[in-house]
Amino acid sequence: MIPKTLGNFTGYVLRIALNKKHVNVRHKLDTDIGKYYQTLNDVVIPECMEFVKDAQGLPQRMKECIGYTTPYCYEGWNFCVELLYKTVADKPHQTEENLKKMRILRVLSDMSHSMHFILDDYADKAEFRQGKKIWASICEGGQEAAIYDTFTVNYLINCMLQRHFRNDPGFTKMCEMFSWVNGNSGIGQVLDILDHKNSDFSDYASWKNKVEYKSRNTMCAFPVLGLLHAGLTCNDLIHKTMDIFGDYGLMFQVWNDFMDFYSVQEESGKGNYDCKNNVKTWATITAMSHFNPAQAKEFRDCYGTNDPAKRSRVRELFDEIDLPRKYLDYLRNIRVTVEKKISELSDARVRDASTSYLEWLHGNGHHDVELEILKAP
Repeated sequence: MIPKTLGNFTGYVLRIALNKKHVNVRHKLDTDIGKYYQTLNDVVIPECMEFVKDAQGLPQRMKECIGYTTPYCYEGWNFCVELLYKTVADKPHQTEENLKKMRILRVLSDMSHSMHFILDDYADKAEFRQGKKIWASICEGGQEAAIYDTFTVNYLINCMLQRHFRNDPGFTKMCEMFSWVNGNSGIGQVLDILDHKNSDFSDYASWKNKVEYKSRNTMCAFPVLGLLHAGLTCNDLIHKTMDIFGDYGLMFQVWNDFMDFYSVQEESGKGNYDCKNNVKTWATITAMSHFNPAQAKEFRDCYGTNDPAKRSRVRELFDEIDLPRKYLDYLRNIRVTVEKKISELSDARVRDASTSYLEWLHGNGHHDVELEILKAP
């Protein structure tokens, strides 16, 4: 038994720890997903096509690119934009027009993240994302053209912000947030690529540094869009909210690292790229700190290869040191840290929204749970 594990296994990042089916579970308040897709298809894509109408062939290409890649991962994670807005904004502010603009911000956030994934897939030599072929493998022009699509889509995001938010009090800060995400994602991806050559799988500092940029600092910006749209522009509160949601971004990264070994591809859409590409992850860092010398040597011999037998052995080595339990312990500890940060927020509405998102990630109770022995898929 794990004493007083914080959260139950209904939480998004916890479900994988018991080999739950349907890993992707939506936040209980995320009930208008149909309106999200309506906004994507009826507002955002047509307007983006209009912005490039003078570039031969680009309107149709952008329709296909944005439609195919947005969202490029499970759309439920980015509910934070809506959650913060709906919790913080006064009811008179939540007009149909402002709710539409809220959904535009959520779509633009997903578009921004999707462009990072296109580049990430290129760097990882990936073939699939969320169970479907990556954009670069199906688009005209292949990988080279797909890279430049990311420039175009980020330009279109800026055009959409100009059109719909230029007269809003938070407009400048919104633009800063998208720029922040692009810059931090780029830095993080470069650090990640350079780190592939680092065979020291115990190097926690380098892992922490790259995920600070590629995961923590990219996730933390999007909920701020909801606050800004609601009219909340206090820098201190924005920074504290970013710090909390940055921790959520870190949870997603650790969950993603764990998923590479403890999920089936049909559920995760992943293809064991971390193991194939010799990527230093939370899983490798944690395991190396618990391996005995013989296990550590065997791990180094097996990790970073296309050999299915060796990849399976990596998973067995993780089981030998009970990595699933350590995953739960990590999440339990980070939850304690986040709950303290939430309690220190000065705005009760932001506290409520931050807590609600945490409960979606972790579950909403303190329960004793029995950790089952995970069977390799």
